[in-house]
Amino acid sequence: APAGIVAGSPVASTDCKTTNCDRPGERPSDDMPLTLALFAHDFNLLFWRQLLRLHWVVDSWQLDAASTGSFLSFELRYDAPTSVAPDPDGGWRVVGFFTAATVLQQRRRTPLVPPHPPPGRATVLDVPYSQ
Repeated sequence: APAGIVAGSPVASTDCKTTNCDRPGERPSDDMPLTLALFAHDFNLLFWRQLLRLHWVVDSWQLDAASTGSFLSFELRYDAPTSVAPDPDGGWRVVGFFTAATVLQQRRRTPLVPPHPPPGRATVLDVPYSQ
């Protein structure tokens, strides 16, 4: 699936398209956030969970359950290095999340925007940019 190819390498696949950099894999500017979300059938989400060795738990679901309407998202984040040791990635990290509405939110067809409670969200990945 085309979304799967992009999700496999979210930073390298999308940063040049959004920032007009000269070379693939070049980091975007500090002030430009980058997010990639992967919406798929439960089987596809479980495939990506296995491929990337991810695990998640969100409210009212069992461990690693891929519920209706759930999704994976990946964000490129910048944190200014605070240690004296040089950071080879310059503070850039890739953070992944799994988001899913609770069983009760789905049953009641609750909107997932304020003032209603947000869906459950689990951090599934937090690695340096180069990994």
